Amino acid sequence: MGVTDPAGPVMDRDEVDRALARLGAEHEAIETSLLALQDHAGRRLLEGAELTGVTRQRWQAAEASITLLWAYFDAYTAALRSARDIRARRRWSSREDLAELTELLRGASVTVPGAPAPRPPRS
Repeated sequence: MGVTDPAGPVMDRDEVDRALARLGAEHEAIETSLLALQDHAGRRLLEGAELTGVTRQRWQAAEASITLLWAYFDAYTAALRSARDIRARRRWSSREDLAELTELLRGASVTVPGAPAPRPPRS
């Protein structure tokens, strides 16, 4: 049995363009949701309150999770920007560009600074 590329076959230009359009729309939806969370009245109330006990512990955990969500979003934004930059290099992407784009768009992961390492897939 041979080793296979987890990203699959190299995407063509049309597949890359469709993936970038889909990921761009997803990026906008995620950003909208994160900004709504940031501005939520309940969050503002909790940030300004003097919390104690279980409520304080839970809010600290929630704040840490929200911070991590923003870190994931920043990494997603950087990966999407990188893919768009590669695609914009030339109108007719080279085989090397398409291979690089395939890895970015279908690859296993994006590294997020300070985040736990991704778990290997289970067999």
